[in-house]
Formats: sequence, structure tokens, C-alpha cells
Amino acid sequence: MASPLLQARLDRMRVAALQSLGRSAIPQWIIDNTRHPNDPTKPWSFLHHEYQIGILETDAEYISVIKAAQTGMSELSVRLMLALASLYRSSRFMYVLPSSGFSRKFVVDRVDPVIESSPQLSRELSKEVNNSEIKRIANSFIYFAGAQKTGQAISVPAKGLVMDEVDFCSQSVLTSFYSRLQHNMPGESIVTRFSTPTVPGYGISQLHEAGSQGVYMVWHEKCGQWVVVDPLQDIILPGWQEDTLENFTKADLDDPTLRLEAAFVQCPHCHKPISQSNLSDPKKRAWVHHYPDKVEKSFYVSPLDVAAINTPEKILRNVRNYNRHIDWINFGLGKAFQDAENSVVKQAVEKSATAITVYPGKSGVQGGLIGSDVGKTSHLLVGVRDGKYMDIIWAERIRQDGSGNLVSTWKERMDEYGAWKMVVDAGPDISSPQQLIEESVYGRAWACYFTRGSSRRLSDLDIKEEEQIIGAYRTSIIDKVVKQLNGGLIRLPKGHPELPTIIKHFTQMKRVSRLSDTTGETTAHWASLSKENHYFFALVYLMIADDLATGQGAVVALPDTGAIRKVQVGGAIQDRQNDFWSRPLG
Repeated sequence: MASPLLQARLDRMRVAALQSLGRSAIPQWIIDNTRHPNDPTKPWSFLHHEYQIGILETDAEYISVIKAAQTGMSELSVRLMLALASLYRSSRFMYVLPSSGFSRKFVVDRVDPVIESSPQLSRELSKEVNNSEIKRIANSFIYFAGAQKTGQAISVPAKGLVMDEVDFCSQSVLTSFYSRLQHNMPGESIVTRFSTPTVPGYGISQLHEAGSQGVYMVWHEKCGQWVVVDPLQDIILPGWQEDTLENFTKADLDDPTLRLEAAFVQCPHCHKPISQSNLSDPKKRAWVHHYPDKVEKSFYVSPLDVAAINTPEKILRNVRNYNRHIDWINFGLGKAFQDAENSVVKQAVEKSATAITVYPGKSGVQGGLIGSDVGKTSHLLVGVRDGKYMDIIWAERIRQDGSGNLVSTWKERMDEYGAWKMVVDAGPDISSPQQLIEESVYGRAWACYFTRGSSRRLSDLDIKEEEQIIGAYRTSIIDKVVKQLNGGLIRLPKGHPELPTIIKHFTQMKRVSRLSDTTGETTAHWASLSKENHYFFALVYLMIADDLATGQGAVVALPDTGAIRKVQVGGAIQDRQNDFWSRPLG
């Protein structure tokens, strides 16, 4: 047995030899220095997970992997990070997870056993710098952190990042981690992102679309063609009548006409079955990229890429393990998916553009409702209720010019549309909403801010009547607005010049999950694919105004401050004050 000094020298020589090979050395390093996750007495093997080798060997600065669950990527990501720390001496790396609590548990459950079962890593691990937040491997450092709060982005420069479960992290906090790479020369950083997807265009899906979009193709031995197999499109279930499995649910498992045991993968070229042995043969699989010239490399890992473990029948029966159908598509198949529950559906919104545009001036409209966001350019929507429908009859952008034109325009629109209630964004500058409230009759203008709270409550609104400020529970109130949008109950102004922008802003919103840093539970929240979402939040404020004013036709009386006129609210004629604006005394 070699002495400790000789062993250390041999380790350094081995690492130096592998370093000369670059990233292509990582698979061999993992084989040589880590053990089988289920049996530490056995060496690590890529058997049945050969697809992983191509990802590890990819010599790109930025890599993204959109993956199905239970395909071995979490075990691989840990070994990748340890390999980087061992091979790239005197470097700092960060392993980022959705929350700090999750990160601590991950280190104990996934990272420490890999180190403890590896003779080389055990020798290289510092006894002084070894905890759930930081580890020293030889003379490199690995930091483990959550991505839930801005303060969790560790303020040290780094050579590389491994980001695990990107879609469940705060996307804004992930941006802070990228800033830790700024000291690197171009091409020096090593960034790998892994995640099961949620909705299209968000998180890992967005990264995948921006990259080369690699797929693990199959050489079909029957027809002699390289083909891409898609679990939704190409798993054939005898007895299933639809073209894809998009609508397959756990209830279908009990359908006696469906022969799950006979399910197979169909070749998209010759339409004949591809055998399991064919799918499982690594010599007949290869990574091919749709856009090979793109600098950022991205990969899609399907359950069919681990074909020796995941048969078509097993993939289908796995739907029973998920409470929501969309979770089976996201986690079980590794596919981004949107429906009326997690997205504003563009086709539904376009179809709802049937309301009449009513221009400002002598519109003759009474009982209007107004919502507006606040910014350098504010976005305003005017609506009127028509039974169960909310008709948006006017939209505009108001650019502040420093002369107080925002508040004056708000007041003009309230008068022109006989607005019963108006709700505006309480931030980022409360001065304009406060001015509107002060210059309005009590109860007519309100400022609104969003809160995040428990779903176990009686109301989505926390109303402070004296200040005329509303706290709205963000997720639940947006849930209701999106449900009405997708259900065609909110009608948009047909032919309005702002209509394309309104639709664009509406369809940016996606309902995604985030891991709580305090409870460890997954919670839902609405995120935007871009900052261009202003009209959507103007609509949210408008619908809050509707709740305040009518609650499906109910009317709240105003104080007796002026003459009475007749107005129409919620389809009924009601008495209404003519003098809306308060005037200073004296």
C-alpha cells in the first residue's frame, strides 16, 4: 500500500493527466473516483445511462438540461460538481438549489455519501472546511446555496455554477448567481443547469429553446433511419383513440379497452415498432443537435433515453403517482406543458376580442370600472360589467411628463366613463395614487399592493377602508382573473390599436411552483416571462375594482356630497353622485 505522501503525489499526477483532456476527462474521473449510488462496494457505471456521457463531455461554457424525473440526473450533477472541484484546482464552484433548507438536506443525503465512499475525495476533503454550506476539495471550494432570496447569492467570485431544479428557484435570484462569474475571462466559466420543466418559455424551457436543443436519437434497425422518439407522440397504446397521449390520465388506467402491457414505441419514419433492445443499445443512440452552431448547448432527457429501465408500460402506469395530470407530463415525461390552469391561453384571449371600443370624450358610459398600473409609462384599462361578462372598452398608455398628467388623466377618465371604482398600483411610487385618493370622493379611488399569504382565508382582499388601500393576495386573485380570461368572461376591445399589446402582456403570465425556504413545501405563484405584463396587472386592478363596486351587481352607496343622477351598474339602474371630486374647504 502506498504511503500517504506517495498516494497524494500519484493523485496529483492522475489529476494533471486528466486536466489535459479538458471536460472529456470528466466521465472517466467519475468512474475512477465515485461509487455506485445503490451499492458503494461497486464502482460507478454509466450502464443504462449512457446518454449522460455526451452531456458531461460537452465543452461549452453554458449547458442546459431539461429532463424527466428519475433519469439519474441528480446523482450525475453531484458527481459533476465534485469532478470539477477536483480537476480544476484553486477554483470556486457553486451548487445552487431551490432553497437553503433543501440545499442543506441535499448535501447530507446526496453529496456526503459520494465523498465518503470515494478514497480520493475523502483524502482531498478538508476536515476544517466541511459543512452543509461549504466544502474544500484539495485547494478548491464548493459552496452550496438556495435560490429563494436575494441574500442567498453568495458574494464570492466563482469559476462555475451547477444549478439544480431551475424552475423551482427564484429566477431573479439565479440572475444574482450569474454575476459571480464576471471576473472570468470569456470562455472560462462552466455553467450547467438541470431541471424538470413547468411551462413553455419559462426557466429551463426558456434556456433549452435558447440553446442547441440536443436530442438522443435512435438508429432504428428495421428501417435504417436515425429518428427522434417523443414519449407523447410515439408511445402507442393499443385501444387509445387520440393521436397523442396529451390527454391520458390516471383514470384511463382502469379502462379495460386499453392494453397497457402491449404499449410500444413507434418509429416516426416507418411507423413500425422499435424494440426495447434497440432503444437500450447505446451503439444505436447518439446526441444530435437541432441547432449545432449555437454557442449554448441544451439537451432534452426523455424517460425513453433510459429505455432499459423505463418501458412504455411503466411510463404510462407512472401517471398514477401524480395528483395532477400536468405533473405527469412535466416530471414523468420531462415536457413543458401549458393549459388553462397554469397559463393565459392565447387562443382563448384572441377569441374574446368582441367588446366595442368606446373612445374617451362624450361616451355616455356610466358605471365604468378602471384599473391602472403605475410607472414611467402607466397602462390603464376601462371596463363595464354586462351581466356575467366584463367588457374592456378602452385601453391606453400614459407617459408621465412631470406636470402631474398621470393623476389628471386618471381623473378625466373617471369622469368620462362615469367610473364607479378605480384601483391603481400602490407602487413603486405611492404619491400619485395617494393624490388621486385625496382628491376623490371617499371610497371611489383605491391603491392596491400584493401580498403572499396562506390559501386558508375567507377573502382575497384585505381592505383598509380609512386609508383606501387594499392588500390583495397575489396568487389567488390572479388565479381568479386567469380563470375568467380563459373562460371567455372578459371580453377585449375589438379593433382597438392596443389590442395586440394587451394580448402580448396577458400571455406572459405563467403559474409555476417554488420551494418554500421556511416550510420546504412547494407553493404556486404567477411569474411573467418578461417585464411586458403591464396591461395584465391593469386588468387585475380593474377586476378588484369590480369586486369592490359590484360583487356581481351589488352597489355600495357614496356619501351625500352632490346632486344625484341615474347610472347603470351591473345591469341595474342605481342612484349615483354627480360631484365626484372633493374640493378644499373655504
